[in-house]
Amino acid sequence: LFPYPTRFRSKQWYQRRVRAPVLTGFLEEWNKPQKPPRNLATFSIEEDSEKQSRDREQVKCLRKQVEDVTNITWRNLKRMISRDVLVKDLQVKTDRLVKESEKLSVLSHSISRRERWKNYKFWIISVSTTVLCGTLLVILIYFHFR
Repeated sequence: LFPYPTRFRSKQWYQRRVRAPVLTGFLEEWNKPQKPPRNLATFSIEEDSEKQSRDREQVKCLRKQVEDVTNITWRNLKRMISRDVLVKDLQVKTDRLVKESEKLSVLSHSISRRERWKNYKFWIISVSTTVLCGTLLVILIYFHFR
């Protein structure tokens, strides 16, 4: 059933010389009778009841520790859930803030462009008015002193 290594002569030789002694040693160890406890004659019911009461106390102590750990775990889970809710709320607010800032950026760019053109129009009108007034003044002076 088991493959045998190729460095051995044959499968039969491997099973007889290598595998069989290992298995027989294992089976002998497995089938060996176990030793009974040494002080079996001195064992008493009082010692057994004391041991059981100590075991009960230890079990109570361990249950209390497990309960404490469970309570701490639940408390931590509740905190994590509340943090998760806060984090999700912050993410929503952050997304909203990013969208509003993009809108503000576009709006401010358009407003600055509009105001720049208003400024250009003002300068064009004021320069043309100055040139027109200056030309009229020169014409009036020219025709007045002629």
